[in-house]
Amino acid sequence: MFEITAPVLIALLILIGIAMFFGAMAVRRIQLRRTLGTFDASILAPSGKWIMVIGRYGGAHVDLLRFFSVSRCRAS
Repeated sequence: MFEITAPVLIALLILIGIAMFFGAMAVRRIQLRRTLGTFDASILAPSGKWIMVIGRYGGAHVDLLRFFSVSRCRAS
């Protein structure tokens, strides 16, 4: 019979964790994009790195929400 050894089990758990992470990111993007007034964008951070964000506008302001985080981007 086929036996699952510890290294195979660990590798499977890591792959399942990675799949769950990307699934959660997809669900987050769908939830954020569902509302009206949202758009995809990239901004240049003060550190010189580009960050993927979802912009949300309403009234006289624009909120920039990081794609891979739950916090808002800070304007500097």
